Amino acid sequence: MKQQFTLTELAQRLETLENQKRDFVLDTRNLEYMADSDGASLIIGDEQFGINDIAHSQICNNLGVPKKYYDRMRADAPALLMDNVNHWLQHEPSKRMVRALSNGTNTARAWLSDRYRRIDNYAIAHAALPALSELPEVRIESTALTDKNMFIKAILPQVQAEVNVGDVVQAGISIRNSEVGHGAVTVGMFVYRLVCKNGMTVPGAGSRTNHIGRNIETKEDVYELYSDEAMQADDQALLLKIRDLVRAAANDLKFKEVVDKMREAANSSRIADPVGTVEELGRRFIMPEQEQKGILTHLIEGGDLSAYGLLNAVTRFSQDVDSYERATELEGIGGQILDLKPGQWRELAHAA
Repeated sequence: MKQQFTLTELAQRLETLENQKRDFVLDTRNLEYMADSDGASLIIGDEQFGINDIAHSQICNNLGVPKKYYDRMRADAPALLMDNVNHWLQHEPSKRMVRALSNGTNTARAWLSDRYRRIDNYAIAHAALPALSELPEVRIESTALTDKNMFIKAILPQVQAEVNVGDVVQAGISIRNSEVGHGAVTVGMFVYRLVCKNGMTVPGAGSRTNHIGRNIETKEDVYELYSDEAMQADDQALLLKIRDLVRAAANDLKFKEVVDKMREAANSSRIADPVGTVEELGRRFIMPEQEQKGILTHLIEGGDLSAYGLLNAVTRFSQDVDSYERATELEGIGGQILDLKPGQWRELAHAA
């Protein structure tokens, strides 16, 4: 399983970012989009904010400009892009939330609906980590903070079982949150395989809370939100819910159900054509050729052509990719393979 930060490093980064955050709610007629060969920015009040790739994607989606055309203008015709964006901001106005960071330079990191409910990583970590620490022998195995998401993955060594003789798996808890519109708050189960230190996300074994709240009412042209205004009673209730979900995720009964499915997968029909099966997997889950080659290598090296062998090849390959986000997606694909019905598996495996 990939690891980006130690828990201490994650806490330090969350603390730093918490002091750099700035959020605005505004009518799009009250801002200006600037672009030239050096880049693009938003003028909010009397301040200028550079725009990161996430916010660029959200702006073009919100305005209905095709991404390919937006990116082409951004690279080759910034003045044309500026005219396009400002036209739609003025002629089809809406209320938006701009999430920004100020750390010597100003950066717009997200362009969101004014109904976006701010549930920030700092608050989630402060609710979840004490609850995790209450669990017996819990071990924080992996943490990450990407431009899109925060991840915390913990192992529960006391909750374990064998899939095959000597092949031990342990229960784990996965916590994920996005501050920039790339996913809900999720608390769920994953399974950790000791023999190769793979993690697999368990589909449907958890809870998610979307970042959807009330419209933010303001008569001001540009309204800056502050953290103390975000912690209303319903937000406090959510953090208590996160604490309870962490405790509930250490569910021994659910873990036993997952292990039973893993044992069934280990005894499934065998893959008749490894190359063809991995190619079909790549088509279904939009995997580039390089990923398919890596998965095929781990499948052959593992010598297990069952459904269990394939999901382990996918999750083992997750350790080889550079992106933590992509590694987590591959852990989820492993779980989806486990979730296949027998007929679906035989179709994927090209088995008789």
